[in-house]
Amino acid sequence: MKNALKYSIDLTSKKTGLSKNIIRAWENRFNILTPDRTETNRRLYSDKDIEKLKLLAEATRAGHKIGNIHSLSNDELRKLIYSDGEIPSLLNDDALKVIIDSIKKFDEATLRKKIGDFLVNNSKPGFIFNFMIPLVEKIGNMWKSGELRISHEHFATSIITSILIRMREIESRDNLARRIIVCTPSGQRHETGALIASVLLASMGWVPIYLGVDLPAEEIAFAAKATNANAVAMSVIFPSNESMLLTEIEKLSTYLPDGLIIIGTKFRFNEDNIKFMNVNFVADFDALYDLLEK
Repeated sequence: MKNALKYSIDLTSKKTGLSKNIIRAWENRFNILTPDRTETNRRLYSDKDIEKLKLLAEATRAGHKIGNIHSLSNDELRKLIYSDGEIPSLLNDDALKVIIDSIKKFDEATLRKKIGDFLVNNSKPGFIFNFMIPLVEKIGNMWKSGELRISHEHFATSIITSILIRMREIESRDNLARRIIVCTPSGQRHETGALIASVLLASMGWVPIYLGVDLPAEEIAFAAKATNANAVAMSVIFPSNESMLLTEIEKLSTYLPDGLIIIGTKFRFNEDNIKFMNVNFVADFDALYDLLEK
């Protein structure tokens, strides 16, 4: 029977158009669904679950905040969606043109307003995954191609950073939740990835303890022990000295032999040099979610 079918989170993501990150974040924060679990604790979704997620996805794309609509029935969601007309997409060409023009003109007011409009009109996970991450990647690619100058990139990054800091500060904290240190290791001064991680980890129910950038292993370990943190997550953009960075990671692994250490990076390290049992390298936020759910 169709109603007996169950789907993995990968298939559910494809069927609903939602990233796995958003599905998990909505479940953790709003208890939207209670999917079945396999023996290995993997989620299994029903057709009814997928229908609910599709409707919520449409409603949030139409500008409704997930916090205001998560408890609505499917019929109520349909009425809400069909009375609203066409659903706008995030970061479309028109929006991107305004944002890039404001960056090129160093127009802080316009840039903040445009980003703020997307933040107000979308759920936090939707804003992060469907707007902020694509925008950061677009700005980075335009800088690399020469379409934006270094000063443009620094200007945009400073404003994006301030917005992410504010998002992190207003997160509610559960003193009983698991704690995780978030920072960048020595030599890494790019803050955006770590800030995005701290906002998303809070949406997963963790308490992120944000230390900032360019921290030596000794200080990270001290903070982890002082706060009884369950894990450490570090963002690495591109190591100028791979050997030095791996030495720092090895020291941290030695200082925290029973801790979970996570390195978020798209850089491909020499696998022969990765010998630390409690260190995990993840290339994206889906992998981060999978790792922290084990």
